[in-house]
Amino acid sequence: MRVALVHDAYDPVVLGNVGGEDNLVQLELKLLELHGIEVFPLIRSLSGAERKKWQIQIAVTGKGISPLEELDDWKPDVIHTNNLSLISGYDWMKSSPFPVVSSFHNYRPFCSISIAWRDGEICFACRDKGPSQALKNACGGPKGMVNALRTNAFQRGYPELNYPQSLIFTSRRMAQAYKPLLTSAQNFAIINNPTRDISQEIGKISISDKREGFLFAGRLSREKGILNLLENWPKNEKLFIAGKGVELEQVLQEIRTKENIKYIGTYDPNDFSIYQRYEALFFPSSWLEGSPLTVTEAIASGLPVICTSFSSATEIVSDTKSGIIVEGLLSEEGIKAGIQKLRKNWHTFHENGMRARLSNLSPDSWALNLLDVFKKSIAS
Repeated sequence: MRVALVHDAYDPVVLGNVGGEDNLVQLELKLLELHGIEVFPLIRSLSGAERKKWQIQIAVTGKGISPLEELDDWKPDVIHTNNLSLISGYDWMKSSPFPVVSSFHNYRPFCSISIAWRDGEICFACRDKGPSQALKNACGGPKGMVNALRTNAFQRGYPELNYPQSLIFTSRRMAQAYKPLLTSAQNFAIINNPTRDISQEIGKISISDKREGFLFAGRLSREKGILNLLENWPKNEKLFIAGKGVELEQVLQEIRTKENIKYIGTYDPNDFSIYQRYEALFFPSSWLEGSPLTVTEAIASGLPVICTSFSSATEIVSDTKSGIIVEGLLSEEGIKAGIQKLRKNWHTFHENGMRARLSNLSPDSWALNLLDVFKKSIAS
């Protein structure tokens, strides 16, 4: 099998770039090659004015720099796409002589700001009532307006969903959110994101009970729930914050006088030892994101997770029995109750996570699931 891997990179995988599609694409490239698959990695990135030019054109028309010319001589059996919003676009799919499988990690096809979240709540207004709702609610400023006009005027019928032969969603809840837009004839699969192969790293680390405090690791933005977590964090518990984002200054201001909360900056995404230092990972996200890589890597490292019921992290935590799910937004009482329950069952959660690393969260299982979708798309 010959697989063309088409992806517009957001950022290089560097210190502080925690998780995300870029890391997953690099993992897929490695795993497919290990399985003896020929891979054409068309992973492109631009910067500055050139990147912005194509981003705007794609947002308006869906037309970018088509990958088909580069792939014509190589002739893949299937094309697998991830992000196409910065260079490639997706208009080329309708004339592709090769079957296309597209993975979705956000809600860009129907949401002008990609996250289906507004004013502190999950939002499907544009999906259910049309993209004019984004204009009505002024979602995302000028960029959101461009994206709303795109789906309202130029790209009706959700071509990003209709052009590929098969779609991949990263959680059951994400698939459910997209389902009203899919036709009964469309093929889609649900494949949770895996952990990367951390077995060698785990073997080098001494697992002990000498853990102190709790970890938040991820993008510092409002929908991730970081500010809600800080506002309700108990005074007698320690919290360590890793990451960066638009809310960094506000986070630093919030913790300025709180000695029990510390900002530790960013960390190398390949340094899994961070998951060995704390009692649990707090994942307070208040939006319906797909399959968070930070959560899978924490669980696979033996670090239990405490999450809210909003995110699809609940599926991973529930399926692996590796942590606590707190209903609704976090309150101080809810955090305390979650911590108390976690401490009573910590070793069970820890062992369940270590087992999941070798089964449903393993990179190899993920690769085999991808290959199964590719084979079905080629045969259809």
